[in-house]
Amino acid sequence: RWGIQGLIYGEIVYSTISYLMLSHATKGIINWSIRNQLQSFITYLIIAILMFLVVYMLPGLFQIDNTLFRLGAQIFIGVLIYFSFCHLLGLKAYDEARRIRRAKLSTIGKRFR
Repeated sequence: RWGIQGLIYGEIVYSTISYLMLSHATKGIINWSIRNQLQSFITYLIIAILMFLVVYMLPGLFQIDNTLFRLGAQIFIGVLIYFSFCHLLGLKAYDEARRIRRAKLSTIGKRFR
């Protein structure tokens, strides 16, 4: 009767309940409340929504007939927008990921010397 919509709604309910349970446990373990978690999360959510809107409107701005090329362009532009916003806002998780990537790349580079 519900089909794929039922699966999607079920996943939303499951994810919400799971998040609330895990965030409650996190509060008890590291003293980080749900409110603090949401404040940390909201910036990344806003960036993701902005990225989605631009990528969603992209086919309307440019008439790209090749579906594979359009998908590639949407992915590239989405990644570019997301990382650009993270860089411009100086987000901690983004900076930490860049630092780790640089360390890994330098380790790999030393192996081949």
